[in-house]
Amino acid sequence: MKEEVAFFLPVRAGSQRVKNKNTKPFAGMEGGLLANKLRQLHTMKNVKEIILSTNDVPSMEIAEKFIPGLPRLKVLRRPDELCASSTKLVDLIRYVHGITDCEHILWGHVTTPLVHGNIYDQAIDTYRLRLCTCPWC
Repeated sequence: MKEEVAFFLPVRAGSQRVKNKNTKPFAGMEGGLLANKLRQLHTMKNVKEIILSTNDVPSMEIAEKFIPGLPRLKVLRRPDELCASSTKLVDLIRYVHGITDCEHILWGHVTTPLVHGNIYDQAIDTYRLRLCTCPWC
């Protein structure tokens, strides 16, 4: 059983508590939390595509630098109406369903800087085992 998985990474402009939290330098890393997360996702084996969904131009610029080494990365400009702090989660979930043809979507955030690609891969492996109905799983 090998259903395809997309990794959805939402990053929006306009954080209310920490200004530019996604892109400001973090732990000495240029590109901040976003660059850190893209480096971590680069190692993943269990995803078909990595979707950065954003309305933040600096985030798009950082991500574009990763594409040559990470061809699975898709940088998609998210509609502004889905980037407000008042956006309903259900509306964003419906949007995600329409931007990938993968059957399964793993949703992650740059604000988990200690979760590396191998952890996500392990989670996907565990998830797939739970889905499998064959007698030997």
